[in-house]
Amino acid sequence: MSSSQLVEGFEDHDFQLRGYTVRDYGRSIVLDLIRGGEPERVTWLEFSGVESYRFLHTGGASITDILEVPFMEAIRETGADFPEEFRQQGGLAVHFESNEDYARYFEKEGLHTWLIHSAIGFIGMVVGGCLTSVQAEPSAGGECSSDSDNP
Repeated sequence: MSSSQLVEGFEDHDFQLRGYTVRDYGRSIVLDLIRGGEPERVTWLEFSGVESYRFLHTGGASITDILEVPFMEAIRETGADFPEEFRQQGGLAVHFESNEDYARYFEKEGLHTWLIHSAIGFIGMVVGGCLTSVQAEPSAGGECSSDSDNP
C-alpha cells in the first residue's frame, strides 16, 4: 500500500514547466510553472534543503501532479540507482552501497521525497527538506517600469 500524498494545489490543474533554477550549489531548486490556460498566473515551487534531484526530459513538460512518496517508492518508479549514480556523477554528500541504505539515511535526516509527473515524457524526483509554493498574479498594466527617464 502506498503512502503517497498529492502536493496541495495540484488537485485539479496541469502546469507547464517554463524552466527551473538551481541555487545555493544545488541545495535549492525552483520550478517556474504556469497554470494551463492561465499563462498570466505564475507559480514558483521551491524545494529547499535538497540532497538530490533528477529531472529527465524537461522540454515541453506539462506537470500533472507532484506527490510526496516514500523514497523506495520513488526508486521503483524512476529506476534510479543512487550508488551507481554517485559513482558516475558524484553530487551527493554521502555514499552508501544500496538504495535501501540511502532510504534509511534520508529518513533519519528527516528528508522528504517528491515525484513530479508529466503528461508527456518528463519525470522528476527531489529529495529534500521542504517544499514551498508562491503564486504571482500579473501586475497592473502587465509591464515592468523603467528608471531610464530618471538620470
